[in-house]
Amino acid sequence: MIIEKKRYRYIFVVLTYKNIDDIEEFLKSLKRCVQNYKVIIVNSYFDDESKYKFEDIAEKNQCDFINVPNRGYGAGNNRGIELAKLKYEFDYLIISNPDIVIKKFGIQASKKNALYCGKITNLSGKLQNPMYPKENILSELLVYKGMKKNNRFYFLAGIGISKIYRAIFNFMIKVIQKEKYRIFAAHGSFFAIGSEALDALLPVFDENIFLFSEEHVLAKRVKNKKIPIYYLKSIECEHKEDGSMKLWDGNVNTELRKSVIYCYEHYC
Repeated sequence: MIIEKKRYRYIFVVLTYKNIDDIEEFLKSLKRCVQNYKVIIVNSYFDDESKYKFEDIAEKNQCDFINVPNRGYGAGNNRGIELAKLKYEFDYLIISNPDIVIKKFGIQASKKNALYCGKITNLSGKLQNPMYPKENILSELLVYKGMKKNNRFYFLAGIGISKIYRAIFNFMIKVIQKEKYRIFAAHGSFFAIGSEALDALLPVFDENIFLFSEEHVLAKRVKNKKIPIYYLKSIECEHKEDGSMKLWDGNVNTELRKSVIYCYEHYC
């Protein structure tokens, strides 16, 4: 028997872990700014108490809920994408952190064979998008050598070049009055994938990476598929950055080093 899938314009996949403080504010901002959507909450399991709380929030807000083993950002989001493809028809799928507050959201008259992001500001006012305005081979090499050789100078030089590129881009968009800009990589806390681009990218995330470098890997894969990534002025979010990362008990430096080396050796 063929079951007809329900159709929404937007599907939001929200990966949670341990922290329940932010998700309800995210859902409230979603109701204010977006219409015709469905939310899938994917819980990376920590313990039964947090799982039941997330499940209760999902039920109260008419969200889908799935519980998965904690295998990282990519694996958790891939499970949410799989459920979305199984249950729904949609135009755009949005990957969002739970500690996001949406201020403005619109992808009107945009093609479905592209990825989209917008202005993301943290609580201190720092702009987080674009992650990388342009592909920069020198910066990639320096960051990789810094991690591989434990050389702080190389690492900081590579990061510094990226920051200069981002500063130039953010100055440009203040001066040049355009609604859409082509970029290389979007920040992973909040971005949209058109349905055609999604089908071409499946599985979207490389599950060999537990955390960090997901944006860089995705940008390389998107480039190879000739799928554009756009920065839109019609999308604005606040990223509180007080969520799952601060509650994770893994070694941040070790995981960062592993992911940077893996990304460079497999994709760069």
